[in-house]
Amino acid sequence: MAEMNPGQTWECEQKLPLPIGVSNYCLAASEYYYIDKTMMIKDFIDERPMVTLFTRPRRFGKTLNMDMLRTYFERSDKDTSVYFRDKKIWSCGQKYRDYQGRYPVIFLTFKDVKFDTWEETFAALRDIFAKEAQRHKELQSSEKCDGYSRKVYERLVNGSATEVELYRCTTACFAPASASNVFFMMCSLDCVST
Repeated sequence: MAEMNPGQTWECEQKLPLPIGVSNYCLAASEYYYIDKTMMIKDFIDERPMVTLFTRPRRFGKTLNMDMLRTYFERSDKDTSVYFRDKKIWSCGQKYRDYQGRYPVIFLTFKDVKFDTWEETFAALRDIFAKEAQRHKELQSSEKCDGYSRKVYERLVNGSATEVELYRCTTACFAPASASNVFFMMCSLDCVST
């Protein structure tokens, strides 16, 4: 062991934990050792894909990356730019920063939907859709939302939507009610089983 001179102190470098099992981008970027993957945002902006499929093994950060995209693009009352100012995407220029916090983002994750019966599985799916619909209540009062869509939306919010209505919402419910493009993200579809 090295000797210390009088008055010298050992400085311990704080070691952050790895974000294993953490799927919340804000938490991972601020309290864990985080490898900057924000250039994925630049790729999305430059390539404008209609559909993107993330194929990686379990525990490789798929949900975390999707939550990063949600956090970047989603409109919010909070200033979420603080989680990106020290990341690579922020240094790419104003063109890319202009996309930050600009869109409604529908984010559905099915990672905890693991039940033995269809009834239990469907109840869990209905709950996921209800919580997400509640996050976007402003869409229900949109001028672009017709009477039928408002009724379906209300059933989504109160957890009484039918199987067909849940399916239709994945393709058509949220987007027409928004004045801008909507990012629609679904994660862990392979987990839904009965």
